[in-house]
Amino acid sequence: AGTSRGPLWIGGGRAFAARPRSFEQKVNRKMYRAAMRAVLSELLRQDRLLLVESFAVEEPRTRIAREKLASLGVDRGLIVVEAFDENLWLATRNLPNIFCLDAGAIDPLSLVGSEKVVMTAAAAKLIEERLQ
Repeated sequence: AGTSRGPLWIGGGRAFAARPRSFEQKVNRKMYRAAMRAVLSELLRQDRLLLVESFAVEEPRTRIAREKLASLGVDRGLIVVEAFDENLWLATRNLPNIFCLDAGAIDPLSLVGSEKVVMTAAAAKLIEERLQ
């Protein structure tokens, strides 16, 4: 009968136990780029995309980031910058419902899930080049 831990015995294992599996699907490059363009154009059409010249904080203070976002009228959303800025990340990580990403890390899901998207001009240029 094999081991005492076999599925035949009381206290033994399960015959066909559930195994974790990934439901991830591959998305073609053309489809991904088309989705990004569609999401960005829809955000612009709905006035949910705000373009700013720059969004940098001099020191990593949450108060400074909150004041900048309040001046733009954003209380929930996503900040997209051209390159990772540690001061900005440290300043925004304690704000609820505010996320900070660099231009290379955005995807359609993060854009759709955001109420407002604040994007710097340099980040917009990088994204435009990436979607060509």
